[in-house]
Amino acid sequence: MLPHMSGALGLARILLQDNAAAEDAVQEATTKAWRSYESLRDPALVQSWYFAIVVNVCRSMRRRRWWQVLRMPLVESQLPDRDESQVDEVLQLRVAFRRLQSSDRALLAMHYALDMPVSDVARTLHITESAAKSRLHDALGRLRSAYREGESDE
Repeated sequence: MLPHMSGALGLARILLQDNAAAEDAVQEATTKAWRSYESLRDPALVQSWYFAIVVNVCRSMRRRRWWQVLRMPLVESQLPDRDESQVDEVLQLRVAFRRLQSSDRALLAMHYALDMPVSDVARTLHITESAAKSRLHDALGRLRSAYREGESDE
């Protein structure tokens, strides 16, 4: 599980939009994973199994903190030097991403941000590979729509 910690932390950050909460989620998920390691049937699938635990912990944490307002991170400190239009596009994409449901964010984050193959995404979320492809396609469509809505709001 240790080699997968950085990927798990990245996934939790994307899902929770809060560094401290993401660290807590990964810590809780790691503890759960260590306690139930014997239940893992195929050690070759440890990454999918572990990421599934991380996703479930993040979901339960989001339910617990339903009343919290999502905060916008300090973008200037996270972006390299870019011209103003690029920064605006990145901000607009982040806002559009936040408008998505957490299940869509999880799919997109695992496949595009963590570069997980569709087969691993499917195993992680306990769905078929064709369902994962379909959901990814639908999630991208919703992201495009949310991005376009953001453009029209300006």
